[in-house]
Amino acid sequence: MTPRELAPLMAGEASHAVLDVRERAAYERGHIFRATSLPRRLLEFRLRDLVSAQGTPLVLCDGDGTLAALASPMVRAMGYTDVRTLEGGLHDWCAEGRATVTGINVPSKAFGEWALHHLGTPEIPPHELKRRIDGGEDLVIVDSRTPEEYHRGCIPGSVGMPGGELMAPLRGSGWGSRSRRARADSSTRPTMWCSSRMRRAARPWRPI
Repeated sequence: MTPRELAPLMAGEASHAVLDVRERAAYERGHIFRATSLPRRLLEFRLRDLVSAQGTPLVLCDGDGTLAALASPMVRAMGYTDVRTLEGGLHDWCAEGRATVTGINVPSKAFGEWALHHLGTPEIPPHELKRRIDGGEDLVIVDSRTPEEYHRGCIPGSVGMPGGELMAPLRGSGWGSRSRRARADSSTRPTMWCSSRMRRAARPWRPI
């Protein structure tokens, strides 16, 4: 598949998946917007979780087309019936003047930035939060990052609750099974955080 063919596929509404099979560091330095990072070494372990329908059109991409071509036989052997590779990889994509993005979780961060400025998500400086923690203020600190990020390091006393899981426990039993020790009532002041502010900015607090 050429870059000229891939662009309308990604702009359309038809189901598909674009998988960047390079290592994560290369992906973060530059990738096609909305392409999912799935390094070649993890294909056998993660592909079925990411794409459950084996008839979904898959497009494998990399830096120059070499690694994607090597990965495609494995994907077909796993039962996927519509597997394509991006000819020339990111090199040819950029050669046609098409844009790339850097970093990870780009769509959610872009939405978070929009929410921060348009919805007026309240913010609290780190030193102020520390002062309130040290002062024993009734706080519930919710860490909206992934479990892996949470376990690598977090604010002491914070509750790990990925953003996608937040609303269900709030609407259900208190703060849900992840945070029964931190049930909140109407007087509790909730504070959300993530490593870059964008995930928590996308979830401005509202009473439920």
